[in-house]
Amino acid sequence: PKGYREYKVQMEQYYVEYSEEYDYWDVLTVEYPRLEGIAEPVQESVNELMYDTAMDRVNYWHLFPNEDVKKFQEEQYSIFCSDVSCDVTFHSQYLVSMDFFEYYSAGNPVWMTNGTERALTVDLLTGESYELEDILEINRDFIKEWDRINSEQKGEEAADDETLDIILAWFLQEDEEMNE
Repeated sequence: PKGYREYKVQMEQYYVEYSEEYDYWDVLTVEYPRLEGIAEPVQESVNELMYDTAMDRVNYWHLFPNEDVKKFQEEQYSIFCSDVSCDVTFHSQYLVSMDFFEYYSAGNPVWMTNGTERALTVDLLTGESYELEDILEINRDFIKEWDRINSEQKGEEAADDETLDIILAWFLQEDEEMNE
């Protein structure tokens, strides 16, 4: 039998305490899972991937900003805070899936808070990460079904054809402006 029947998934946190290195205004609490009990090289790469996924916005805005971000920070920056939580939504002898929910502010947390959600599904045997298009066929029928369910849950009307085209382009990452 392939796969892992006994492995552990333990939540860990990356957090920042006020110190000489971190200003009082730098507030970070990032939760991420850590695996134990699978093959060592795969375990190491999966743990690194889960950590990097959790730290995505913290790295982008705070720890490793590029020149555009630094310019923005000089003009707008007053505080950086991030709160990332993680739910392991599925695990089996072959796969582990998780959702990361994050609220962060790269300016003023009163009027400039952003929310993101990231998902990660990883093969425990190979360490391969699956993208949405690896699991689903993303086409017009998928988008119609996605919109139907989303509209039902929100109690809203279904999207028109033009909006469905925009949503499909977003899912397929076909629009460079939206990708940015």
